[in-house]
Amino acid sequence: MGCMNEKGIVLASKAEETQIDEYEDDLKDDSRRFSHIIFRPLNLQLEREKEWAIPLPEGENVDTIALGNNWIAAITDVHFIRFYNFKGLETKILCLEKPIVCSAGYENYLAFVYHDSPPFLGCQSMKVRVIDVDTLSTVFEGACPISPNATMTWFGFSDSKRADFSSF
Repeated sequence: MGCMNEKGIVLASKAEETQIDEYEDDLKDDSRRFSHIIFRPLNLQLEREKEWAIPLPEGENVDTIALGNNWIAAITDVHFIRFYNFKGLETKILCLEKPIVCSAGYENYLAFVYHDSPPFLGCQSMKVRVIDVDTLSTVFEGACPISPNATMTWFGFSDSKRADFSSF
């Protein structure tokens, strides 16, 4: 998975499952047991920053990733949001109460859609939350309606209008 903006490109991988066949596992690199995050700067102002790659703790996988003005957010399968700066240092960590479906970043905003309750008869109860990454305060939270038996195919911010959450 990956995302990109004018500052850089961030990619993430999931850890590989260990196989029952030990012979195949002996041929694989140990780094495949970990989920990884890779960042490559694109902005000339960030030229002094280097490309980096870091592994997540064993047993934790990246589910979705987002990129903002000066941060990267990796949302994991153990309900953590891990924030990194463009130097590869983890700056903040949040623990969420519910599983996240997808995320998007824009400037200092991180938006994510999550399951508010288990699905019932093909209907999904999803919500969207937008937080200010600088203050970790919630800017907006509300329902994210989706048709029964539907699959969300895209979620993100639009560049056509500046983010204004007062109009929701």
